[in-house]
Amino acid sequence: SRMIDEIVVWISSQPSTVVYLVLLVVAYLENVLPPIPGDLLLAFGGFLVAEHVLSATPLVLISTLGGAVGYMHMYYFGRRWGAKAIDHRLLAWVGTRRISRSLAWIRRYGLGMVYANRFISGLRSVIALASGMSRLAAGKTLFAATVSSLVWTILMVMAGYWLGTNWSLVEVGLQRYGLALALLIAIGATSVLLRRILTKNKASRGFRADSNR
Repeated sequence: SRMIDEIVVWISSQPSTVVYLVLLVVAYLENVLPPIPGDLLLAFGGFLVAEHVLSATPLVLISTLGGAVGYMHMYYFGRRWGAKAIDHRLLAWVGTRRISRSLAWIRRYGLGMVYANRFISGLRSVIALASGMSRLAAGKTLFAATVSSLVWTILMVMAGYWLGTNWSLVEVGLQRYGLALALLIAIGATSVLLRRILTKNKASRGFRADSNR
C-alpha cells in the first residue's frame, strides 16, 4: 500500500538506531492499536539485515521486546477492567463476538492460546485482552507471550532476509496463511461442536434406555 511504501522510504533514510527504535514502537503498537503492518516491517528489517544495514540479533531482540510488552499492556488492561474493558471507547474495534470467541479458546486451551497468539493475525490484541480478563498467571503469560513473539519475529526476519528485494512478497504469503489458518480454525470448531452434539445425544439415549428398564 502507499502508506507502507512511504514508511519504507522514510525508514530507509534513517540511521540504524532510529530504525531499531521505530521497529520497537511498531512491535509494541501493533498489539495495542491494530491494524499496524508490523509483520511486513519485520520482513523489511530482514531485508535490511541482508543489506548489512541492520544486525539480526538486536533486530530480533528489540522486536520481541516490543511485542511482549505490547501484549502484556493489553493483558493488564483486561485483568484490571474485566468485562468492562470492551466498553472502553479505545477498544470499540474489539467487539463482543471476537472477545467471546477468544475467551472460549482460552478456557479450552489456556496458555496454549498465548503461545499461539502471534500466529493468529487479527486476533493478537483480542487474545491478549482475553487472557487478562481470564486472569491467567502473569508470569507464565509473560513467558508464553515472549516465546510467541520471539519465534514469529525470527520467522519474519528470516523471510525478509531470504526474499531480499522481494521482501514485500511476505504480505502475499501472510494473506494466504491467514486464509488457511481461518479454514483450519473453522474445521476445528465444527468438529468440536459435532463431537459435543454426538456426545449429548449418546448420553440422552443412554438416559432414556435406563429409564425404560
